[in-house]
Amino acid sequence: MGMLLTESIISKEVRDRLLNIGDKTSAEVKVADINEEKELALAIGMAMANGDLVALGEANAKMMAFKNRHLLFLRG
Repeated sequence: MGMLLTESIISKEVRDRLLNIGDKTSAEVKVADINEEKELALAIGMAMANGDLVALGEANAKMMAFKNRHLLFLRG
């Protein structure tokens, strides 16, 4: 993304943050959020497959919290 909009202030900030994350974190930390999101998506799918509306509501709430946490991080 940072390479597509090279003159944008936002794209420069995104690029800087991504480079800083890459330089300062281990491989386990880098994939932790990916694994968490996969687990949340699996919980949603399992709840849907089982027809468990309570579990589906809980899983969706956790996924939204996950996404909101990352949006807040990106907004700084």
